[in-house]
Amino acid sequence: MNRRQFLMRGAALGAAAWLPAMDAAARVPRRVGLLGCGQRGIRLLEALNELRGAGFPLSVAMVCDTDPDRARRAAARCGADTAADPQVMADPKRLDALVIALPDAGHVPAARAALAAGLPVYLETPVSVTVAEAETLAADAAATSAPALQIGATEIARPEWRFAAEMARAGVLGNVAWCQSVAAHAPHGAGPGWRGQHGQSLGPAAQLHFEQLVPLLAALECGPPLRAASAGGRWNPLSETPDSLMSSLWFKNGLEISLVSSPAATTERHPVLRGDRASLEVLPGGVRLYPDDGPAMWIAAPTSAVSPEALLLADWLDCAASGRSPLCPASLGLAAQQGTDMAVAALRPTA
Repeated sequence: MNRRQFLMRGAALGAAAWLPAMDAAARVPRRVGLLGCGQRGIRLLEALNELRGAGFPLSVAMVCDTDPDRARRAAARCGADTAADPQVMADPKRLDALVIALPDAGHVPAARAALAAGLPVYLETPVSVTVAEAETLAADAAATSAPALQIGATEIARPEWRFAAEMARAGVLGNVAWCQSVAAHAPHGAGPGWRGQHGQSLGPAAQLHFEQLVPLLAALECGPPLRAASAGGRWNPLSETPDSLMSSLWFKNGLEISLVSSPAATTERHPVLRGDRASLEVLPGGVRLYPDDGPAMWIAAPTSAVSPEALLLADWLDCAASGRSPLCPASLGLAAQQGTDMAVAALRPTA
């Protein structure tokens, strides 16, 4: 693909709609529930409100949290009812779809209950704290009659990542043999809370590994890794999970993905995909292409008037209406879960 063809493809992508058309939106689930009203749940609540402002005929009808005060505060932001019993959130007589933003250990039980009741589910990342649970949920989602299940890996919905995936699949990079991604999370401070408890969470560093893996696996369509090596992780007295991870993952096609997730990581090192024809750097607002036989090119990605969270929620709601596959299906979430689990297992705490 030459420069002109590449830019023409970019223009075509830029003209594509980043939100479902209104005729599809008219069929989306209207009564959405929110299970979990912590920091991430509130961010998703704001994104649902964005979609309402963009014309989606939906309402947040009910919210639920283990902290009644937190649930009431969330309900006040959207005019929703509150539920004291989480089981009520899987009642199709009260809701048409469910957003789950619980601590990691609660993801799969809540999602399976909602899917069994016929409700489409948007599930925060990661899928679970164990690969076995993620496999069970993926099997549920693969059933022919299963409602739409979207794994809430926000990066995959960013316009620059959707654009990068199109470039990789179009063969612009050739055979991709190596990728790198670096991400930072907030330091624990006084303590990581439930994110530092092994039975409740993968931990903040592993969470970032998961979120970095999803768009790379989606773009390269490479499935789960075969093996992993990790170094540099750190456990501290306040945490049962590592707060830093530096890992390399190897795949059956020879691909290697290197990841760094740490409170000390710089946010200025952007994801890079290295192919035998060109390299691609994924940046906010677009991509920079480095052809092996020509000058570097900056290509702006299509823009969106709403946040990545709103884009991914819109994709999920449209999938629930149309029956198509979501941007981040359970199978992709499972592959990222397997890779993250390998990375953590390859690391051993030091005294």
